[in-house]
Amino acid sequence: MTNFNFPRQLCIECKSIISNPICESCLAKDITYWMRDKNKKIVSLVGHELNKITGKGGHSNSSCISCHKGAFLCPYCFTNLLYSKMKAHHISKAVLLDFLFIFNFDFKHEGYFKDIEKLEEELG
Repeated sequence: MTNFNFPRQLCIECKSIISNPICESCLAKDITYWMRDKNKKIVSLVGHELNKITGKGGHSNSSCISCHKGAFLCPYCFTNLLYSKMKAHHISKAVLLDFLFIFNFDFKHEGYFKDIEKLEEELG
């Protein structure tokens, strides 16, 4: 019989259980790859914010499904923090939509998913 009573890590941002443990480093690596063909303003801004977000750390009971390092933020909070900074710096709607479409961890459709729908409508 499988024991599902193993320790679970709470996200340091939303305090919910991290049910999709992808560490900040792995997400940052994927986002950095996504940025490869973006303009310098986006690369600079996102790179700076990724460095700030990945530095939050601490002790973690959750193991990343990719690299097995600790995961401190849930993927939703990680991408939401970055999306909020991009939006505040007036990154183009097309780039914001591309980011949200590729890095959509709003599985409950309660957060930035609404922005996806709005951006799709605005961009036609």
